Amino acid sequence: MITQGWKFITTIPSNEPFFIEGNNVWDYEWESTDETINVEDPLYKQKYVMDVYKISVEGKEFVFAAGEFSNCIYGIYQKIA
Repeated sequence: MITQGWKFITTIPSNEPFFIEGNNVWDYEWESTDETINVEDPLYKQKYVMDVYKISVEGKEFVFAAGEFSNCIYGIYQKIA
């Protein structure tokens, strides 16, 4: 079952810049929230379980889910506000 309340943002190769509110997620340590979500790859419709992470930038936390669709190719999801 797909986890509700999350939306697909992008598919990117590892280390390709991806910004959340001007902050490249690869520049920060990803801290696990110990949560997971169930998603569907929008292109191939394969189902995945993604880990939820947060990064801290100047006292502000940014939460996102990420996981590999294939070797070094990541899917990024964000919570719907």
